[in-house]
Amino acid sequence: LQLWAQCDVSANTIITTVGRDVTLRCTYDAGYYGKLPFCWGRGNIPQSGCANEVLRSDGTNVLSQQSERYALMGDLGAGEASLTIRQVQESDSGIYGCRIDIPGWFNDQKLEITLTVNPGTLLTLESIFLNFTPQKHAALSKHGYSSSSSNFLIYVFLVIVLLLLVCKKKVQTSSITSTTSTATKVSVSIKLKPVTTNCVC
Repeated sequence: LQLWAQCDVSANTIITTVGRDVTLRCTYDAGYYGKLPFCWGRGNIPQSGCANEVLRSDGTNVLSQQSERYALMGDLGAGEASLTIRQVQESDSGIYGCRIDIPGWFNDQKLEITLTVNPGTLLTLESIFLNFTPQKHAALSKHGYSSSSSNFLIYVFLVIVLLLLVCKKKVQTSSITSTTSTATKVSVSIKLKPVTTNCVC
């Protein structure tokens, strides 16, 4: 009986990135059974209940939850027992088990989901331009799926460089004009005084 119960478990895999909200889908036929209690746990589903339980519901309300990051966002009345984990971290990776308590012997609906949370990548303009090379651009263009993004980044870079050159040119022009104006004022302010010579005849 134990072997039969373990084989009667559906399994899925979800891959996401740090910082995102992820929903582990689990549903049942509420139209046929009505509202049913269920639980979510971490680890393989045991013979009864949920291992390392993170959330439990009676089918209408949440009865317990290990953290506020665990939530039920779906329509419970429609048999939506999906678990949403907010702002996932790498430590959230692992197996999650959903167990729907269906009346009767060995009738429980069980689903195991393996969640893999990959570390996020912080992209900055500096990292983009430092890591961008003509070889990488050629490789991206060869595959075709990222060439437009690369061209856009190059365009943005050229626009920034152009704006910096224009600003520098304006500053130099303004400095030259100011210097010329000052020199003109100084030359205008200089007056020649007549030189008188006393001659004794």
